[in-house]
Amino acid sequence: MILKTQQRLKGLPKLLLTVTKVTINQRCFVYICILQKQPTMRKRLWTILSLKCPRCHEGKLFENPNPYNINDIDKMPSHCPKCNLNYEPEVGFWYGAMFVSYSVTAVFLIFTLGFSLIAWGSISRTYLWICIAFVLLGWPYVFRLSRSIWLTISQYVDSLGKGKQEVSEKK
Repeated sequence: MILKTQQRLKGLPKLLLTVTKVTINQRCFVYICILQKQPTMRKRLWTILSLKCPRCHEGKLFENPNPYNINDIDKMPSHCPKCNLNYEPEVGFWYGAMFVSYSVTAVFLIFTLGFSLIAWGSISRTYLWICIAFVLLGWPYVFRLSRSIWLTISQYVDSLGKGKQEVSEKK
């Protein structure tokens, strides 16, 4: 029989302390898990836009800071130099960033062309060509931005599961 109780201790401003008490066959085990406080939305947004590591907010995501160097556009270190976060946790991880890139581009075009439609009553060819030029010239940054967003989402979802420890009996 496994009994599990969990309580959260307060009083630490920068840390979240969770004490988990697990009882297995009348033996008591205590696990203490210390989690860092979640960063604010403003800090996360700045981390995404500055292309920094989503865990430590210091390490660079890309080896070359210039997104317009086409030869090095996708060159990333395997791990964060500051906190050792694995930037590619599994094969095919960056396929999700492709959908984020599509969404970012679509939202940009919908807002800019929608603004033109509301402000002037129609979409002029000149305004349309300007939007297309911005999309074509901005794709290297959007490519990197989408990777940053995808890695931040992945890190956030992983951090939600921290602190939940599973205890299983070996038979």
